[in-house]
Amino acid sequence: MWSPCMEFPKTSRPKIGIALSGGAVRGFAHIGVLRVLHRAKIPIDFLVGTSIGSVIGAAYASGTSFDEMEEICAAMRWRDVARWTFSKRGLASIEKNDALLDRLIRVETFDKLRIPFYAVATDIRTGELIVLSRGDLKTAVRASCAIPGLFVPVKIQGRDLVDGGVCANLPVLPLQKLGADKIIAVDVSAHIDTARPPATVYEILVQSMLLIGRAAARHARSGADLIVEPDVGQFSWDDFNHCGDLVHAGDSAMRKLLPTVQSWLPDRKVSLWSRLRAKLRS
Repeated sequence: MWSPCMEFPKTSRPKIGIALSGGAVRGFAHIGVLRVLHRAKIPIDFLVGTSIGSVIGAAYASGTSFDEMEEICAAMRWRDVARWTFSKRGLASIEKNDALLDRLIRVETFDKLRIPFYAVATDIRTGELIVLSRGDLKTAVRASCAIPGLFVPVKIQGRDLVDGGVCANLPVLPLQKLGADKIIAVDVSAHIDTARPPATVYEILVQSMLLIGRAAARHARSGADLIVEPDVGQFSWDDFNHCGDLVHAGDSAMRKLLPTVQSWLPDRKVSLWSRLRAKLRS
């Protein structure tokens, strides 16, 4: 769990926080967003993720390369994520994705990460927003991804935790409490495919979670200084076959807004020519 009393060293520049939303497979777009920021050498002081945002955020914070992330995600399928179970608390167990997380996340505990990272989950008994920042990293990520009803809740410190999208699909509030001066919110849940009605129980559960997350994200967006909204509306939540396209969508959306982020840094004032080039690319 986290403590709101944590203190961070002061810097001469604004502290930048990144919020990575949930959104199932569409969250592969987060890889492209982070890659653009990384290559532009934008400092990231806090990284907070919900659901798939916690997976990609933890992978990046642990030092996994972008090429590795994209390769692993491109090969991912539903069978890598869940195992059907007869539990009364969920249709599937999310523990099967341990092998997948072992490939994506290179460290075992939060204190070994190279960037401060926080995984958002929900206490299913109280509805409380839980920000995980200590202890076993992969267990925290599993809790952040545990869609209620579909996955069995993950128990951490006596709490039954489920998907953070229930209360904070776009985790801006934790960044505000951490003291981020500038917040970049990456929202891949703004557009949901409603053309094809869900046909199975698990599709209904996932679609319900996405709808809840979208509603929660609308309020959170007002607390961000910059909204990055990759163009992923044409992709289904389980469209594993289009990982490359999703990553590209994140890359493209972030490139258009990069001059704004660069202008926050005192030694990186963006020239008129740089702004014009960014505009021409869009």
